[in-house]
Amino acid sequence: MAVTKIWKINGWIGDCLLYIENPNKTQNPLVIGDPKLKETARQEMILAKNAFDKNDGICAYHAIQSFAPGEVTPETAHEIGIRLAKEMWGERYQVLVATHLDHEHIHNHFVINSVSFLDGKRLWKEKNYWQMRTVSDALCREYGLSLIKPVRRGMPYAAWQAEKEGKPNRRKALREDIDRILANENIESLEAFYDTLRAYGYAVMTDRKYVTICPPGGERNIRLQSLGENYEPEALHLRILRIKADRLLGKTKVIEQPTMQKRKMRLRGTVRRKSKAHGIRALYYKWLYYLGVFKRRPKVYGSAFTTARWQLNAYIKQFDYVAKYNLKTRDDVEQRLRVVQHEISGQIDEREEIRAVLRRLETGDAEIQEQLEKIEKINAQLKKLRTEAKLCVQILEQQPQIKSKIDKAHEVKTFETERGKENGRTSDHHLEHRRNEAAPTREQRSSGGARSSDPIQRR
Repeated sequence: MAVTKIWKINGWIGDCLLYIENPNKTQNPLVIGDPKLKETARQEMILAKNAFDKNDGICAYHAIQSFAPGEVTPETAHEIGIRLAKEMWGERYQVLVATHLDHEHIHNHFVINSVSFLDGKRLWKEKNYWQMRTVSDALCREYGLSLIKPVRRGMPYAAWQAEKEGKPNRRKALREDIDRILANENIESLEAFYDTLRAYGYAVMTDRKYVTICPPGGERNIRLQSLGENYEPEALHLRILRIKADRLLGKTKVIEQPTMQKRKMRLRGTVRRKSKAHGIRALYYKWLYYLGVFKRRPKVYGSAFTTARWQLNAYIKQFDYVAKYNLKTRDDVEQRLRVVQHEISGQIDEREEIRAVLRRLETGDAEIQEQLEKIEKINAQLKKLRTEAKLCVQILEQQPQIKSKIDKAHEVKTFETERGKENGRTSDHHLEHRRNEAAPTREQRSSGGARSSDPIQRR
């Protein structure tokens, strides 16, 4: 079994060459085609580019061929790598081949010049990927190695990381909604399932190659097949038939609730009955409970709550950033964005100067490692600055939306206040008078007299 990958290299080709020639990783690097020796690989590749005046764009391609642990010996893996490179690129492109032994899975590295030394034509990545995969599989069959069975695309890394850390995830909420609808609704067919989704507020698109759904309040359509193998249309159809058959046979799934161990505890003082929140306060308590603001975080149901929690986390980051730099106006945010962009430009210029120094150094020079460490530090700083610049842009884009939501909330509050006055309800004066009333005594509470419905008095 051999896994193959290929990707482009921009910038300085020496970084990749130094990596695959690392003596700690490989024992038998070999150059095939032209150049003949690995020590002059970079110079020969640059000469080929200069000969056809093609020094811009992609400078090279980096490919790997990785074998299963324990399946091949280093000599066999290197032999397969040489044959693959000769058949793929050896007649027209310069290739450096090296076999790495620093992991359990032995793997070959290939650095291919992007410009042909024969006619100056550029290498086409997409065509070479599929051709490399085909040739590699043919060589694996010839050497009696196993082959990889094609599988469907896996879960995006961001979604996998969110589920691992227990963070809100749209796809997880969609899967829970679909499972709940299939379990609780009497659905007879796949079309009926789509209609039920629409009744729940989902937008379902079936007139295209892949069926997509969009949750209520969502902005992007999501393919059903991206939710997992059990959520593809064919799999959903089989699940509907299976559930229908179980209902006809009287089979029902019983979910056993965990039994709680009874514990006796001795409390000091008096136990008073807590007042239950009502009205808008109860509504806010429930909403904050679903959003996970309270310490006890329940299982979140539905994509609407997931979207709200995601927006809440984004607003918290923006608020922390605004408070950190004391940004009071839109002009302050724009000024901060300009400062960050200026720092990004300075870091990029410094990195280019270091790369220029690296181009003048010879392979094996001790100063190369020091310069590469400087580039790593600059890249880490650039990552933080670009994240900060993205945050500034989000603040500038969402500031009008937040202002509109606040204005709308003020309008609703004003409307409710005026409607309360028209219905004969007193406002703040009457509420303050009720708060200043004397609390009922213990005898009055036990006898039922002078009982107040105000939760402030009950506390």
